Amino acid sequence: MRNNYDKLLKLQMLHARERMIEEAEKYYSDKWVTGRELTKLYPCFSTSWLRQNGCFLPRTRVTLYDDNENEQNSKWGYSLNRIKEYIERGYVEVNYKRYYFNEDKTEFRAQWWGY
Repeated sequence: MRNNYDKLLKLQMLHARERMIEEAEKYYSDKWVTGRELTKLYPCFSTSWLRQNGCFLPRTRVTLYDDNENEQNSKWGYSLNRIKEYIERGYVEVNYKRYYFNEDKTEFRAQWWGY
């Protein structure tokens, strides 16, 4: 009886390890691009759309401090892996709107949704 539990525990540990490795690969292999590069890769994200709704996409900005503690901010960097997940899902959620992608990912179709 104990042998069956050992096998089950071993399988669970292997599955947990595989999940952790997949998550780490996703995180460490992510590529970050600027808004300009994002609009070239996916034309549906126009510069005006990014200005209005870019905060709803996964993005980050680097803040640097010099010796006098003056801060400088970089441009926004957008996570390509997470945006690809949105594209696979088929839409981007912005407040009470969902922007659905067309087949060639060049345009959005907005649709209101509620709770």
